[in-house]
Amino acid sequence: MLYTEDVNVVLDANGYDLSYSIRFNEDFSSSALSKFSYTVPAPSNTYTTDWAGNDLKVLKEVTKSNITVNGKTMVNLHLVRNFTFTKSYDTAVQAVSQQNILLSIKNDVVKFNSFVVFGKEYPATNASAKLVYTK
Repeated sequence: MLYTEDVNVVLDANGYDLSYSIRFNEDFSSSALSKFSYTVPAPSNTYTTDWAGNDLKVLKEVTKSNITVNGKTMVNLHLVRNFTFTKSYDTAVQAVSQQNILLSIKNDVVKFNSFVVFGKEYPATNASAKLVYTK
């Protein structure tokens, strides 16, 4: 299964310049995806399993641009990356059965948190997004 993450993180330009890192984390633990392993591109042009890099200042999948919000210059960090979820089944019947279970789920969510590090971690911003399973 392919989960495509497409996220914008907006923060004050001065805060961006002064920060050590900008952290962004996904939490699949309360979703059906928690029962699957995943791979995701890693910063070194390889792939990691069941772990994703979280420093938006170093991930190659992030593009940085300046935007204006209410007359103030802000930094927009746009992250797009693919998580490939997999699980092996003994038979095709088992795999199709699991696929049908996923397709019937209508209230799954993935949770996110993001925070800035300036020598200490500042309070996180939390959000969630609905997962839609399609064939």
